[in-house]
Amino acid sequence: MAIASEKVGEFAASGFVFKDSVEIVSVEDPDVLGVRLYISDFKRSLTDKLAKDFFSEPSQASVTCAATGALSVPELSRIRGSEGHEVFSERKGLSLFKNKTLRVRRLLDEKNQTLLYIAYSTRLSSAPDEGISSGRYRTSICALPLISAPTIFAARCRTAAAYAAKAAIPLPGVEARIRDPDAAVDSDELGNRGPPSILVRLASALMYLVPWIDIIGLGRMIYHKFPSSLILYAIPGPLVPIYYSSQFAPLIVFFLLFLAIVKNNKLHHFVRFNCMQGVMLDIVSMLFTLLRTYIPAEIRWSYFMDLYDMFSWNICMCTLLYCVFFALWGKYADVPFISESVYLQVDASM
Repeated sequence: MAIASEKVGEFAASGFVFKDSVEIVSVEDPDVLGVRLYISDFKRSLTDKLAKDFFSEPSQASVTCAATGALSVPELSRIRGSEGHEVFSERKGLSLFKNKTLRVRRLLDEKNQTLLYIAYSTRLSSAPDEGISSGRYRTSICALPLISAPTIFAARCRTAAAYAAKAAIPLPGVEARIRDPDAAVDSDELGNRGPPSILVRLASALMYLVPWIDIIGLGRMIYHKFPSSLILYAIPGPLVPIYYSSQFAPLIVFFLLFLAIVKNNKLHHFVRFNCMQGVMLDIVSMLFTLLRTYIPAEIRWSYFMDLYDMFSWNICMCTLLYCVFFALWGKYADVPFISESVYLQVDASM
């Protein structure tokens, strides 16, 4: 699951001309509102990358946490469990057997009313731990006491009335969140980042109709060979004549989505994220279609063209269905190389 991260700073470390750097990013906990994590890790220099494993980065990191306001837990069950819950993950390599991922996991120590955040790394290979593959046996931990945080207690009470009767510390918006844990949080203090409601999830899933329409033309061979797949054509089918009614219609739709939804801070962050991700996937699907026009005629009328269309359609459709599924589930879909750019674009307009 992709979690929004913001770059706080970066400074040079070891090296002469091309130096390693230390990068610090901040991450919000999606299930405990009011908590911000700060993660620092190394970035390799250009010369070091050119020497070996260009697409690999060190996976050891340090994490600390801070309460930036009144803590709020919309649903206590989301933070319970002996194994905890993953809050943040970032790929640190593209190699199949050295595929490393930096992860941050949250644990709740209910007995001592303390939140714990642990940074560690995972990888597929069990090779000796050395060089840029190191970090396998290293962890970092930070603890955040909840003694002064009334929201854990409020979530147990389940009603704002019971909470108000036993605690005198007010918490803005807690009544709506306790009454309906899945309700969207409209408070400006929370920046529209609360748990998405059913309506928000449906609206987010609809944001992927535009790229869905743009890949319909690539699926001719799929529809012919597998008639049952025509249902994937029928879903956005009624909108195709409207979308292509004018040569300017796709451009108008693009600007409407970007300016009216992505840049609209009054809308829920979940809708804006999925809208921007849909726009990015639409650009990818258009690149597949555009590349098709530059293929020589000798190849365009061969079986290779059918293979190209089927490959392009399958890649795009599987990605879209993955995003739609996560949108309806109320989770952020993590698409490699795209979701991180989407977060940066959406958060830049906050």
